[in-house]
Amino acid sequence: MNILLISDSYHPVVSGVTHVVSSYAKQLAGMGHTVTILAVNTRFRTCIEHTNGYTVYRTAGFKNSIRPDVYIPVPHISHILTYVQRNKPDCIHIHSPGILGLTGIYIGHMLNIPIIATSHGIPSFIINYLPLVPFSRPFLRVLKYLIWRYIRWFFQFADLILAPSQFIKRGLRANGVTRRIAILPMWIENTTESWPKSQKLQDKNKHPFIDFLYIGRLDPDKNIPFLMRAWMKSKAYPENARNRLLIAGRGSNQRQLRKLAHRDTSNSISFIGFIPYTQSTSLFASVAYVMTPGLNETQSITTLQAIKAGKQVIIAKRGALIEIARRFPGYTVMYKSKDILDLVHCITTIASRPKPSKKPDFSFYDKKRIVPLLVSFYADAARR
Repeated sequence: MNILLISDSYHPVVSGVTHVVSSYAKQLAGMGHTVTILAVNTRFRTCIEHTNGYTVYRTAGFKNSIRPDVYIPVPHISHILTYVQRNKPDCIHIHSPGILGLTGIYIGHMLNIPIIATSHGIPSFIINYLPLVPFSRPFLRVLKYLIWRYIRWFFQFADLILAPSQFIKRGLRANGVTRRIAILPMWIENTTESWPKSQKLQDKNKHPFIDFLYIGRLDPDKNIPFLMRAWMKSKAYPENARNRLLIAGRGSNQRQLRKLAHRDTSNSISFIGFIPYTQSTSLFASVAYVMTPGLNETQSITTLQAIKAGKQVIIAKRGALIEIARRFPGYTVMYKSKDILDLVHCITTIASRPKPSKKPDFSFYDKKRIVPLLVSFYADAARR
């Protein structure tokens, strides 16, 4: 088949959407399918790249002032239309409802190409990036209403909507999206590349720390300041004296988070930089526990990776994290998402909780199940 993947988020942007789109492209190209990605360039010019057996068509772009690591596309519609018409994809798969997503809707309509759209986010996720003042709650309600209205309009053009979790599907249905929705999570695999510093963390002779890890984007939607404030409170308890918090990643909040870390009198918060996905399993092997404080997680690939690596995780009782807790009760400890003392309690008591006796069952996230299902969705759409 010939598949066109469209995403406003793609390399070098670090995000779950980037990971999903690039993984789809590599897997489908490796199976012999023709794959093209329509994405944004980090420069104000159009270019075409050929890598790993697939093609990336990058439109001109410029920096986003609200989220500096993301670029805003300026697509040349007639050029893209001509390019797509020449390549004749069987199906368009849109991964974001932004400018390029709208471009995909237009192209699909003009060329009569079936459209599949994945919903990776919800309005609360988007609103977190806006520089809004705390007293603007009425405005936030209006803004959320308008975003949902746009999402309802956008998804009406899709022949099929894919949701990575029940949380997303329920949210779409509750807010009036009526098109067919299927659940398709991202497959979860252990990675084989070693993290160069893993041995240093594992060497207990060099330091006595019990390492807790946050890994992911350092952006507003991830709720990391809440985690750090809870961490500093937890250090008041003697049993937490050996605990250390490692923060891995990069993002728009990095400078503010480092400033907040200076208030940690115990000196137990360390930033270890960006860790590639390919080294994540090695990193998980080097720590004791993993923490996910995000309030708007729609799938939380890193949390699932940590569990697959055999780690217990402390997670907020919000969004798709609740589904993860139901699937892996022995590996998850949930706290009330806005209760800082409950998070402190989880940090303090997790070491005394029983360790899971069975390996986690990842059949729902098995690549052998998900990839054929994805291809079948493309084939069904192309036949219509």
